[in-house]
Amino acid sequence: MSSFRFSSWNTDRRFLLASGTVVLILAIVLPTNLLGQSVPNNPRATELDEKPPEIVDSAAVEAIRATNPTTPEELMHAIDLLIRLDRSDLALEYLQRLAGSGLKIEQLSNLHQRFGTSTILRLIKPELAPEGPAFAKSVFNAAKTIAQNPQRIAADVSQLGSAQREQQLQAARRLLRSGVYAVPSLINAIANSENPQVVRRSKTVLTQLGDESVGPLIAYLSSSNLQLRLTAIAALGRAGSRDGLPYLVYPYLSTTGNSAARAAASQAFKDLIGSPPLTTEARELLKKAAGRAYDGLISQKADLDGLVLSWTWDEKLMAPVPYQLFKADAAALAASRLYRDLHRLHPQNETDLIRSFISRFKLDQAIGLDRPLRQGPGTVHDDAKQAGVNVVNAILHQSLKDKQWLAAVAAAEVLSSFEEPSVLQAAAGQVAPLVLALTNPNRRVRFAAAKAIMKIDPKGSFAGASRLPQAIGYFAGSTGQRKILVLHPSAQQGQNLGGLANQAGFTAEVVTEPAELVNRSIQSPDWELIMISDAIRGPSLWSLITALRADPKSADIPIVLLGFRSDSMLKLEQIANAHPKTLAAPEPIEPELFGQIVARGLNLAGRSAVDGDRRLEQAAFALDWLTRLSREDSNRFSTLLRQQPQVLQALYTPELFELATNLAARFPTSEAQLALTDIANLNTMSVKQRQMAVKAFNESVQSFGLLLNQAEVRHQYDRYNRSEELDTDTQAILGALLDSIESPILANNQPPTKKTD
Repeated sequence: MSSFRFSSWNTDRRFLLASGTVVLILAIVLPTNLLGQSVPNNPRATELDEKPPEIVDSAAVEAIRATNPTTPEELMHAIDLLIRLDRSDLALEYLQRLAGSGLKIEQLSNLHQRFGTSTILRLIKPELAPEGPAFAKSVFNAAKTIAQNPQRIAADVSQLGSAQREQQLQAARRLLRSGVYAVPSLINAIANSENPQVVRRSKTVLTQLGDESVGPLIAYLSSSNLQLRLTAIAALGRAGSRDGLPYLVYPYLSTTGNSAARAAASQAFKDLIGSPPLTTEARELLKKAAGRAYDGLISQKADLDGLVLSWTWDEKLMAPVPYQLFKADAAALAASRLYRDLHRLHPQNETDLIRSFISRFKLDQAIGLDRPLRQGPGTVHDDAKQAGVNVVNAILHQSLKDKQWLAAVAAAEVLSSFEEPSVLQAAAGQVAPLVLALTNPNRRVRFAAAKAIMKIDPKGSFAGASRLPQAIGYFAGSTGQRKILVLHPSAQQGQNLGGLANQAGFTAEVVTEPAELVNRSIQSPDWELIMISDAIRGPSLWSLITALRADPKSADIPIVLLGFRSDSMLKLEQIANAHPKTLAAPEPIEPELFGQIVARGLNLAGRSAVDGDRRLEQAAFALDWLTRLSREDSNRFSTLLRQQPQVLQALYTPELFELATNLAARFPTSEAQLALTDIANLNTMSVKQRQMAVKAFNESVQSFGLLLNQAEVRHQYDRYNRSEELDTDTQAILGALLDSIESPILANNQPPTKKTD
């Protein structure tokens, strides 16, 4: 019998490698109290319990250490063996040496090539952290960089024509490892190489890539180079993927295209499905694929980050260019291509044109969220503007109908570039799409519509004109704070939730009545989340959610239904599943759980979420627009007065103070004058801000007279009289307020009211 040594003696099971044999050691330690025996009072036993025996290496471990690995390959081999032998402690020592040796990108890539993905993944173990995961990531990144290097790929394609079989095979293996990134070089070789061996073997490698090759091959169909298009069409047929079928329809059916392209597409159909389809079948295939993509349904799988690798054609580079897109955007790219093909086959069908534009708008706006569209020849902005006002109006109308919010934002921008008041005109009894967008549930759409109308700057009225200041006033009320609105019938429980919200970095407002929740939900543009306890009294959760979703201002705010009762979660989940942007969760009592629930709730917003800085930017625009409206159209002033609460609230937001102060001076109300005097008396405001408030108050008095009542005037005199021991700046500010208060009296040649002693 071969001898062996214990690596340790414990209460678990270990597989030990010794003399080339796997031996199972099972140690079972029975507590003596189970046998009815007392534990002896042995100090040494206690010492042994506190200090485990030293680990003795197995013969296999000793053999590994005896090799004294030094090169990257030797170290990686030793690390892998030690991990398999459950000696991560020793593996970590070698890993630290390997990670600290300053390996170049080629050396890291070679480790991946030699040992493979599964071996490198073993480094991602808690026992090897942080060095293991970090080193594994560097190896994978290096392998990816090398595999995607265009120069190396081009060299490998050239090696396919080598006279030596081994070089051909090595080049082919490297190209297959490069995957989809090898497609452009392979296509160029097939289309342009004069070496028949390179052409033949490139076709073989491309065929072996299969589904991977479809993305860039589809992009080639937009090329102006006929030979590249023909090569891509043939390659789609050999790829064996049905995903390429819809993109073959246009070259197959086009009567204005090239006959060679029709023949190539016909052959590709034969390769994929056995025979070319009938004309009606091909058209239906294209139409269904376009509709699925328009609805966001594509076969490509997203990665863990929700991204899909997509390819677009770059005519300047004469090559496909890869992009990492969210799945919805990759679907929009596919829809834009497929509807473009449909429209080219049937130019008289405006629906295909509109949907193609919507898909292009959606993609372009998604890439530059909250930024203007790209402009220039070939951009969707310029193409849509060239199509004319009627087409863009139709695009906006259809975008609103289909809830394609990003496309609606983009269409509003293009409409504003016409700067024609006729954009806002509509048939009797109807409103223009741009005006309709002012009451859309998506705040980006509402803001884009308001911005477009203010740029168009209509001098006359138009159907739905009263919606404009109402929409603008909503944006003016932002403070930039992150706010959560909480409904709980128990004031104490609600305050507990509010405290948890504060700990999580939010400002919480707690209400106890459903009607109050509905009212407050539309008063602020800063609500990021609404939380509702199922312990509410009165209306059902169904009717409450319906009420919240009925108003555009609260329709898009994520809602979290909190299970106050332990047995209510199933019902809450059913309600949540029936309503968009709604989830169910147990009522949290600990900060960690509260934070997790809030994070899940905020994720429901998706791209509808607008951060605090952007909300403040929108508020600044809104205050400027309200100021313009107050100057340009006196008929709108009664509507503007409804926005006064938001304007006066903005006086307390530093970033908006100057705009709000100037606008407050234009409101002929006692509330506006009183708010300006309060600002002037606030010593937490800067001297400059308080002086600006005095100036605005004086302008208001000069324009509308003194609107403060006697008690408010008396209070201001009291403030001045109490300022005797305050700083001189404050005294001057309060004195200037009294000068403004007294100015109407002086203007009527009446003696001023004496200041009390």
